[in-house]
Amino acid sequence: MNFVLHNREALQDRHYIRKADPATNYWFDFSSGPLEKYVERFGDAFCLVIAGAPDVAGDFFAIPYSYISDLFTTSTQANDKLGRSRWVGNVIDFALRITNTGTRRDISEYYGRPEQLDQSIALPIDIDEYENECAIENRRAEVNQRLKQSVFRNRVLANFHTRCCVSGIAEPELLVASHIVPWSRRIDTRLDPANGLCLSVWIDRLFDRGLIAFTDDLQVVVSFGSYSQSLAAALAAIDGRQATLPFHTRIAPEYLQWHRQHVFLSPQFHGVPAT
Repeated sequence: MNFVLHNREALQDRHYIRKADPATNYWFDFSSGPLEKYVERFGDAFCLVIAGAPDVAGDFFAIPYSYISDLFTTSTQANDKLGRSRWVGNVIDFALRITNTGTRRDISEYYGRPEQLDQSIALPIDIDEYENECAIENRRAEVNQRLKQSVFRNRVLANFHTRCCVSGIAEPELLVASHIVPWSRRIDTRLDPANGLCLSVWIDRLFDRGLIAFTDDLQVVVSFGSYSQSLAAALAAIDGRQATLPFHTRIAPEYLQWHRQHVFLSPQFHGVPAT
């Protein structure tokens, strides 16, 4: 369940929360009356929260009001049919736009981050399953990691319009948001969409095991070896194939180089030495 919607009753005392549909580019509205009350109580020390799909844990934006308060002015308000003042807008490619202004504000760093909200909010943990505080904290860490992985998956799939960049497969249940530099190797790259490729399950396994790699311009490179006839044929079919380029965030060459050097099975590739 969506983290924000699951904890909405507790969170909305401190943060202004609105639900938005990802299918309509997270169309949202914030009314002037409630917003003024949050400002009176907290100044700019609260978040405007846009909660997306109910069944996706990390599909929400928790945006510090101080970061976007300049967009919420009288001149950018819109009046509804009842004469009530509000701000309406949407989020496209992690950029927030208020309808009455052409300004777009990058809010990608505030996507799916529960730490932006109250730390006291409980993560969805079944306490009955655990006997001590250590186990509960371990479970809490696991849930938080899953939230972050959900955020990474959403970013990567959106970057490739939910299609495997090699095979073109578009069924979400068969797609993987594949880390180029693995989750365990670098903390700073874990949620970076420039470190992710949208791959079908079997292509992801080839990539993860080092049987394929990508050039800096995303052409497939194959490491041929003593494989079965069927696998050799499958690898030959994709060798040199140009992968679909990302739509929003360019894949970082340094990550692809790291994979070629540390994971790819070929001992030499374009002057990159093996380790």
